[in-house]
Order: sequence, then structure tokens, then C-alpha cells
Amino acid sequence: MKKNKMKSIVIMCYLSFSFFLAVFLLSVISQAFSLWFIDKADIFCSIKDNIGVHLQIGAAGALAGFLLWLFDMY
Repeated sequence: MKKNKMKSIVIMCYLSFSFFLAVFLLSVISQAFSLWFIDKADIFCSIKDNIGVHLQIGAAGALAGFLLWLFDMY
């Protein structure tokens, strides 16, 4: 029973982290492409200024991964 519980916790961490990383990178890359299309020179400074927003969006992805684990939808 303990091994199965540990495996479940590892799956929860994996799902939460992978969803966080995917959504975070998707938001950063989409902002970089949108700034590149409008020909803005300081792309990296603008991304650095909005890093808090990207982290919040990534946290929503981590929550989605947790919910997938919680309801056994993986």
C-alpha cells in the first residue's frame, strides 16, 4: 500500500510540474511571437516585465495537472 501511495504522489508531482511548464512556456513563447510580429525591439525586457503574469498562468496549469490527478483522469 505504501509503495502505491508513493507512486501516486510521484504522478501528482509529474502532472503538476509538466502542466505548469507547458502552460508557462506556451505563454512566454506566444508573447515573444506577438511582440516579434509587431516589430518591438525590446522583446526580452517586455517578457521580463510580465514574468509575474506568466507565472500565474503557469500556476493555473499546475492546478489543472493536480485536478487531473485528483479525479484519476491520467
